Amino acid sequence: MKKFIACSLLIFFFVGCYYDNNRGELISAWDGKVYWENKKAKKKKEEWNKEYYKELEDRRAEKARLREEKIKSNNWSPEIESDVINGYISIGMNERQVTASMGYPNGGKNYSVSAFGSSEQWVYRPDPMRDRYSTMYLYFKEGVLTSYDSY
Repeated sequence: MKKFIACSLLIFFFVGCYYDNNRGELISAWDGKVYWENKKAKKKKEEWNKEYYKELEDRRAEKARLREEKIKSNNWSPEIESDVINGYISIGMNERQVTASMGYPNGGKNYSVSAFGSSEQWVYRPDPMRDRYSTMYLYFKEGVLTSYDSY
């Protein structure tokens, strides 16, 4: 009986286990199955991620191309077109050009009226997705950008 138990343990040990060079250890058959299933799932996830990011990049490129076409159809000066395409602002831009360049102000708009006329302040909060890491204040008078501050 002792020989049978010893023999069965040896068979189980050698048949039910194998040595994995990648992990550098002896693995039971069950652990190996889980390991290979995880490896397959990881590979599938990597393939999915590659497809997803390629599709995302294609969509971004198409969106940028359409945006550039739309900007060029506005008959703006070449300097303004270049600034808007690159996301810059310059004094003298109108509200539409600033919105095309920087998007709608995520910090809101403030209006003020004084003896010198009315003015408008647009607030852009930090937005790392747009490479904007400080708060920007843009000041408009009669729809034209007159000054801006960045803190």
